[in-house]
Amino acid sequence: MTQVQAGGRSSLTIKAHNRRTLLLALLREQPISRVRLARTTGLSTTTVTNLVAELTAQGVVTETGMDHAAAPPGAGRRPRALELVADSRYVIGVHIGVRRIKIALCNLMAEIIDCVVLPVQAGQAPDVTLHGVTEAIRTLRARNGLDAAGSSRLLGVGVGASGLVDMDAGVNVLAPNLGWRQVPLRDLLGDVLDLPVTVDNNVRCMALAESLYGAGLQTRALAFVYARIGVGAGLVVDGQVYRGAGYGAGEIGHWVMVAGDAAGNLSLEELISERRIVALVEEQAPEVLPRDGRSYDPIQAIFAAARAGHPLVR
Repeated sequence: MTQVQAGGRSSLTIKAHNRRTLLLALLREQPISRVRLARTTGLSTTTVTNLVAELTAQGVVTETGMDHAAAPPGAGRRPRALELVADSRYVIGVHIGVRRIKIALCNLMAEIIDCVVLPVQAGQAPDVTLHGVTEAIRTLRARNGLDAAGSSRLLGVGVGASGLVDMDAGVNVLAPNLGWRQVPLRDLLGDVLDLPVTVDNNVRCMALAESLYGAGLQTRALAFVYARIGVGAGLVVDGQVYRGAGYGAGEIGHWVMVAGDAAGNLSLEELISERRIVALVEEQAPEVLPRDGRSYDPIQAIFAAARAGHPLVR
């Protein structure tokens, strides 16, 4: 990464870019010294020093000891290490799935502080769904001290929605499994909540989270595949989510995997989705699925059987 120079761009835009670069480096490399931050990001030592001072004054960054990964300058002491203060700021994440919606309050390290889960009924209208989401967010804010008095610590809301999403416009363009078309999620939520709202495809959000906090933390390229009712993928290269022309990157569920089958072509979704897995278990190991009339999640029952060592489903 290199420092952004002023070439027609405003100083505020440049500062915001440099701040984001520094925060991402802190997230990935902490604990890390100012010297290593400058080396890692390409920002000047002065820029790093000024940004760190500002973030420290805001309570977002703190010194935690020595940076043991840095070589000591001559015979002197190692430089001081910096870390993010996890609970200095919060965000709310919303996952709009086909059967349920999860709304979570998280800190800067993506640790879940509180969570609300809402059911989704088949054919449920977008306005009904979003009303439930806004009420759940108000509940999370109230019971965690982030309503009016603590609102400065809440950075905004990130929404991951099933289907084709235009991130720039904040619109869920098409979600066949939800029955949605051209739903302006960002505007509908932002107007009610009075918070910054960012919207993207749910699997791309998962891929980004995995690259920042999970298995992809030290990798340059990551492909994340998610299979539930639908099947999709998210691609992250050099820290950037790849969306493709028309925001269609990762829409792999309808790729033809078996051509010329007696029943016609078979797509990836038809081969590995939750529906296919449940159908196979119903056919080959029906005892795994409860038959006493209880409401249950079949895929969770299958996972439980696999963990218990069931010979056909593990």
